[in-house]
Amino acid sequence: MILLGIDPGFANVGVGVVDAGKKAISVLHTDVLRTSKSAKNVKIYVADDNVRRLREMISSIGAILDEYDVVAICAEAMSFPRNASAAAKMALFWGGLVAICHERDLPLYSATPQQIKIAICGNKAASKEDIAVGTQKKISHPVLLGMAKTKQEHAWDAIASAVTCLGSDELNLARKLSR
Repeated sequence: MILLGIDPGFANVGVGVVDAGKKAISVLHTDVLRTSKSAKNVKIYVADDNVRRLREMISSIGAILDEYDVVAICAEAMSFPRNASAAAKMALFWGGLVAICHERDLPLYSATPQQIKIAICGNKAASKEDIAVGTQKKISHPVLLGMAKTKQEHAWDAIASAVTCLGSDELNLARKLSR
């Protein structure tokens, strides 16, 4: 059973393709998708630029889905950002994610940050570093060795989202049926 874990964002989106095999969980692919605002000297509306950035992210996610036989997408649930601009961007990203799931007939599961911390570390106050260490213990081989430290946090969160969603009743049933 292959899952795509996602750590949602707008400038940085963590992705992790996880194979929840019969014996162990392994990571097939991980990355951080990045988008940037258009240069300030380019005359473009912010809303139009955000749509361009969303298209880049959804296109990259689509390419991953084309490469792997993903059966479900598992994302960290949206927490409420501190400002309206960040909330609007997160809502735009989630709309794009729901659309690609609908287009490809893939279920979308989510886990709250607290659920992820408890599932991975057993502690809802776990830090980002705790999530990385806890996730490493749950997968069958080390990953992210060549990835820059600045990208690793989002990738670990994506993998942790997929691992956490494996505990859902729906995915447990699907996993049993696939054996």
